[in-house]
Amino acid sequence: ALTWIKDNKLITYGTNIKITNLESKKISELRKKFSFEPVELKNYEDNLYFLGSKNIYKISNALVKPAEELEWLKSTEAEKIPGNFVAFDLDSTIYVITSERKLAALFKGELVKLIDLDFDIKPGTELFNLGDKRLLTVDKETKLTRIIDDAGDLKVSYDLSSAEIIKDAYFDKSDSTLYILSPTKIWSLKL
Repeated sequence: ALTWIKDNKLITYGTNIKITNLESKKISELRKKFSFEPVELKNYEDNLYFLGSKNIYKISNALVKPAEELEWLKSTEAEKIPGNFVAFDLDSTIYVITSERKLAALFKGELVKLIDLDFDIKPGTELFNLGDKRLLTVDKETKLTRIIDDAGDLKVSYDLSSAEIIKDAYFDKSDSTLYILSPTKIWSLKL
């Protein structure tokens, strides 16, 4: 189950998608109709986006009045992107990294840029949009984080090997800090 909190609302993903308003104590439930298990779930402007291995679905106004999901990425566009989707992040553009060392920039369901990366992308890698045309990858297996620009060029990398295991990562845009969860500690890295 994945959870996410915004404006006193909690979203739980499991068999169905449940949205709980903590103030009114009301629960909305959506039956998922897509036939894949999402790799990741993210929000942008009250919309929920689900990343599959070769597709992206969107639920509009999920926190206000959820509507049925729709396939956001056109299948003809997905075919242009080599490899399986590993991670994504978004603002007005959706950035996706793939198992074939690619970074895809997508806008309104269409591929606008496809870039080769100089490093391997492993399952479980996290991707965060830092703004200012910079992206951050966190590889939990190699314990390495990289800042790249939207052209895929490496700007800086950080060794996270002090964390014995990386269970999860979160980037807080408000204070430009990466938080790493390990079994015994929470690490922070100011970027």
